[in-house]
Amino acid sequence: MSRFRTIPLALALLLAGWLTACDKSPTKPSPPPPSPPAGQGQSQPTLQSIRVEGPTSVPPGTKAQYTAIGQMSDGSTQNLTSTTAWRSSDSAVLSVADNGEATGGKNGEAIVAAENTAKRASIQVLVLTPGTHRLMGLVSDKGFPVSGATVDVLDGSRAVMSVRTDTEGIYRLYGVSGDVELRVRAEGYPDQVHGIPVTDDARLDFALPPTGNLTGSYELTITSDSSCPVSGNYALPEDLRIRNYNATVVQNGSQLSVKLAGGSLSVGSFTGVVNGSTATFDIHGITPDPFYYYYNYIDKTLDLVEQLAPSSYFVISGKATTSQVATGMSGQLTGVMGVLSKLSGYANFTTSCWGKQKFVLTRR
Repeated sequence: MSRFRTIPLALALLLAGWLTACDKSPTKPSPPPPSPPAGQGQSQPTLQSIRVEGPTSVPPGTKAQYTAIGQMSDGSTQNLTSTTAWRSSDSAVLSVADNGEATGGKNGEAIVAAENTAKRASIQVLVLTPGTHRLMGLVSDKGFPVSGATVDVLDGSRAVMSVRTDTEGIYRLYGVSGDVELRVRAEGYPDQVHGIPVTDDARLDFALPPTGNLTGSYELTITSDSSCPVSGNYALPEDLRIRNYNATVVQNGSQLSVKLAGGSLSVGSFTGVVNGSTATFDIHGITPDPFYYYYNYIDKTLDLVEQLAPSSYFVISGKATTSQVATGMSGQLTGVMGVLSKLSGYANFTTSCWGKQKFVLTRR
């Protein structure tokens, strides 16, 4: 066959293939991948804080629901009541169940507290018989609080309700109404009686007359507890069982400051509070461990230290409670007198006397 006859045949085959290809539909694009399930690949919101919602007043014998609302990191809120731990500061006043439902008990005041994932919140709640109120106030001496004073609600001369002031000198009475007569009693002060009409929550303060001025020069004598051993490896030596210091006392209202001098003192300064005819003094130095009685720590602040030798320190520490007597003040110091080799870390006494040491301030 001639090569000239094969050329048309090849062209015909090429043209037929081209027409066939052009007759086919174009290829469709691939479908997009399916979307991931909701939330997948996204960080979950975390709890930022909680708050407690519910009534601030509940009558005795009735129920109230408290709700824990969580504030989330994405700005949303969630009801977390069922997963929250609930408690009351005084279950006799207001008891709280695991679901946040509270029941009013006796007249008073309680805090409803909630905790969820280390986040905490609370709300203060009054429990009062309908038609009654809270009466509170401050008992003070020259503006300084008088703690432990007794406040009575009187019916004639008879006390029908009594409370004591707290460390801030505050008293609180619940469930009172109408014309109320109050009497305040505190050691070293004359009684005071005042009346007040109570038609809503009210306040009545008492300013007690100032006590005698204790400012002056004294001799302070501290004598170790007679029950402490007088012999043995850890017994306090005889020459350290009685210590005498010159003392200067300054009174400002109910506040006392004491500065000591004499002997081998390296530190001799502490404070106190006078409450009527009673004066208390805090002498810092040693703090007992709250869980293990045999561990004691040396405070950063030491109030009464004598340096006996380069590595020998005589320390007195504790709380002294005294009463005013004709010659000054006399009482006991509950704490320790002892010798340490260093003034930091654990209080490892080489010799010591723990107990009730005699504490006497004699006016000069």
